[in-house]
Amino acid sequence: MNFGSGTDPIEGANLAISILKYFFDLGATSLSTTHYQELKNYCLTTNGFENASFEFDLDSLKPTYKLLIGIPGKSNAFAISKKLGLCSTILNYANSLITNDNISIEELMKKIYDDKIKIEKEKELIEKNSKQIELMRKSLESELSRSEERKSKIINDAKEEARQILMSAKRQANSAISELSSAKLNSTTANNIRNKINEELKDVSNSNSLNLDALKAFNEKFNLRNSKIDNKTSQKKSGNSGNVTFSKNSSKAQNISPEINVIGMNVSDATFVIDKYLDDCSIAKLCTVRIVHGKGTGKLRDGIHQFLRKNPHVKSFRLGTFGEGEMGVTIVELK
Repeated sequence: MNFGSGTDPIEGANLAISILKYFFDLGATSLSTTHYQELKNYCLTTNGFENASFEFDLDSLKPTYKLLIGIPGKSNAFAISKKLGLCSTILNYANSLITNDNISIEELMKKIYDDKIKIEKEKELIEKNSKQIELMRKSLESELSRSEERKSKIINDAKEEARQILMSAKRQANSAISELSSAKLNSTTANNIRNKINEELKDVSNSNSLNLDALKAFNEKFNLRNSKIDNKTSQKKSGNSGNVTFSKNSSKAQNISPEINVIGMNVSDATFVIDKYLDDCSIAKLCTVRIVHGKGTGKLRDGIHQFLRKNPHVKSFRLGTFGEGEMGVTIVELK
């Protein structure tokens, strides 16, 4: 904004200030460009006005087009002329013509400008470092998440292996009992065998941690016992004498609850717990039991029902009716 072309620059500057104030008093927002130092000074000392300038690179003699809010434009006439090779005698004399007041204002402008550039560069560095820190944080969180997933998988795999070992032992036990039944041993002997096997399975599965070595050792022990049972069965079939006896300790099973709650468990853990529970119920000779699994999405209920269809202790099962828990409970009839 250079008003008053061909007139005194001071009058032109004052006229520009007066026009901008007039627009401001009307409530208008205005944008103007100027070389008037008086106008820059007015903006520094008057509320409602703000200086701004574009950054200029003296090394390349090109603008960077980076807007600096709050910083008035700084004259680069002498610096550019020197860069372009203008005679130093001319530059020195031109510089001597500037009044002390103008020198002080120009130096103040230069300091403000330089400080603003420094602050902007520090701000860029801080933002860059912040982005790097954020990337590192996300990387660490991702690695921690993968570590937790690996840990969870190892635990789940160990539980599943332990479950398979116990289920294998149970299948062998059922097979051995079937052999004994076909050999027509008396019911007391068969029940003693069944009770003893179930008790040992329960003791192993109820331990605080699933020790796979202990479970495997138990399975080997059971295989040896099963071999002895087979020998006794063969003797019985061939008419040779031989008694098969086991100690019995089923006091815990005699106090078994007619209800078990597996809400919050996943299907694998729930079926493992229910499997042992049904063994105890069979020993205690319970006829009907309740499995409380909750309604939820139905995934746990469906998994339990699939398991119950294959369980040798189960005669039938159904969902609870009104007053029994409805969809959140399964009623099981045992053989």
